[in-house]
Amino acid sequence: MISLRVAGFAMCATLLHAADVALLIDVSGSMRGYGGWQPDAVTLVHGVLEGDTSTASHRWTQLGDPARLTVFTLKEGTLQIVRFGSTQSALYPFFEEIRGIPPSGLDAAFPTSPEIYRQARTNRSLAQAVGARLVRSAGAARMIIVSDFLIDADLTDAQQRFVNEFEAGSETETPLIYTWRDNQHVQVKLVNVRMTSTSPGSDVNPPIGSIGDIQLLGATVNRSGPLQFSWRLASVIPARYYQVVVRDSSNQIVFTRSRVLSESLAYPQPRTGRLTWRVTATLENDVQIASPAGIVDVPGTGAGQILMLVVAIAGAILLTLYMRRRRERKRVSASTVQRGPL
Repeated sequence: MISLRVAGFAMCATLLHAADVALLIDVSGSMRGYGGWQPDAVTLVHGVLEGDTSTASHRWTQLGDPARLTVFTLKEGTLQIVRFGSTQSALYPFFEEIRGIPPSGLDAAFPTSPEIYRQARTNRSLAQAVGARLVRSAGAARMIIVSDFLIDADLTDAQQRFVNEFEAGSETETPLIYTWRDNQHVQVKLVNVRMTSTSPGSDVNPPIGSIGDIQLLGATVNRSGPLQFSWRLASVIPARYYQVVVRDSSNQIVFTRSRVLSESLAYPQPRTGRLTWRVTATLENDVQIASPAGIVDVPGTGAGQILMLVVAIAGAILLTLYMRRRRERKRVSASTVQRGPL
């Protein structure tokens, strides 16, 4: 039985070399107290995706079969990053911070600021089920999980059902585990999942949210115009309308539109800074589908630019006053010459 199971995972691993990989990052508050592990985690994940973790070996201890590392290489394709902690929605994918990037974009996308790690819950089992659905291919999924693996969940009934369906319809193995040398609570686990027809997102037993997905195509920043959002609905049931919500870095809503009929929307005069945006579709059968959150950085006018602008305006005013006074002096001088001496 064990040999058949290993063979099954090996077959799935062979098929998965061309598929995507999910990187699940625990951003709960407990991860904030372990020290500056984030840069070392970035180096390790780079090594995993490239199939060689030697550059990170002095910072991480390894447990497991090193030969299995090549299963998780990702030279092409998409790295699906899921920041998990407290759930943000009752609808799939439940967490807001989900984005797909090329492997080369890992440095910029990995959350390194300690301020990001402050969410109250972990909900790792839900994140694992979401990650498996995001990258499943040929009945299997590859995941890299960064966490302290504490059990701290707060799930709704629908979210727990999603997790239960995933766990009942899948087999999971962890061929490699890395532990940070400075604090053993920080771990990186490489997880292989082999799913059956009853796993989340299958056609046989679709769970909550599997009726379709919304793909965020992007947010275009125009220097002097509106911020343009665009998305695409993948569902056999058409959308009746959409709702778009934009939040700032403090999670306050700064822009929203309801009953949007097209798959694009302009945000005139957007607020500067980092914004997150999300689209919710209401389908013809009244079912709602929520997208993951998209992130866009809207550049603003820096303090240096403002100072230069003020100096330029002041200089222009002084130059105007100077030229006006000079012309007045010339007029007075010319008038004196024309009258002659008394």
